[in-house]
Amino acid sequence: MDENHDTAASKPRLRWYQFSLRTLLIVVALVAGPFAYIAHEGQIVTERRAMLKLIVDRGGEVNFGADDPPLLRRILGDVGSCSIVYPVSLSAAEKSRIHELFPDDWIGPDLTHFQPSPFRG
Repeated sequence: MDENHDTAASKPRLRWYQFSLRTLLIVVALVAGPFAYIAHEGQIVTERRAMLKLIVDRGGEVNFGADDPPLLRRILGDVGSCSIVYPVSLSAAEKSRIHELFPDDWIGPDLTHFQPSPFRG
């Protein structure tokens, strides 16, 4: 019995995997990069959806095209290409923000209520 005990004691014990602090920091940085990208794309999708809701709530019009957004944006709930007719009542800052959020889409004012000047000849 003592012989079995001695042989078991002489065997090296299995140790948990050990890694350095540098390795941990590298792994965290490599994993954080893709998550930061996903969070950034999610923020863009959220801002675009809020702007579309603002446009429709103020009497504008949004028509969606056939183009789909990239896969990640589709998963996050983004819409494809669209044409936006914004109401004239939007401020210049809001119009500028629309152009920033929808750089590839057709954007224009709602001119259906536009009255030409009677003084124009």
